[in-house]
Amino acid sequence: MKKSYLLVLFTLLITSCDSCKEEDCKAGSGGGLTVAAKIIHHTREIRGCTVYVKFNTQDFPGTSPSNYDLSFKANDTTSVAYLRGLNCGDYYFYAMGIDSLLTPPNNVVKGGMPFSTAQKEGTQSINLYVTEGD
Repeated sequence: MKKSYLLVLFTLLITSCDSCKEEDCKAGSGGGLTVAAKIIHHTREIRGCTVYVKFNTQDFPGTSPSNYDLSFKANDTTSVAYLRGLNCGDYYFYAMGIDSLLTPPNNVVKGGMPFSTAQKEGTQSINLYVTEGD
């Protein structure tokens, strides 16, 4: 009787810890994580890009900014957008910008990538590659 009680108690403890872990790592804002996203077109860094962030997905949500939960803009002197205040979890990042070496309308560059992290604080650096065309 005592062994089965301990087995049930142990099973409940493991199950409750697993569910706590998932709740602790849900993508969104209000966290202590910064993702430093460097925007790159081929080998060229693209300054002043905007990065759109979708929470809790690894799937491409489309090109419309209204499909995203947040946006961050790199200033015109750097190719790095600092995505501040994120929690750990699953995200999709989508960047759009202008490559000044190309002629309009072919100078718009864009691209995205899924991103997942268990890190809750500090800074993670990534390269986010963009390309011209659709």
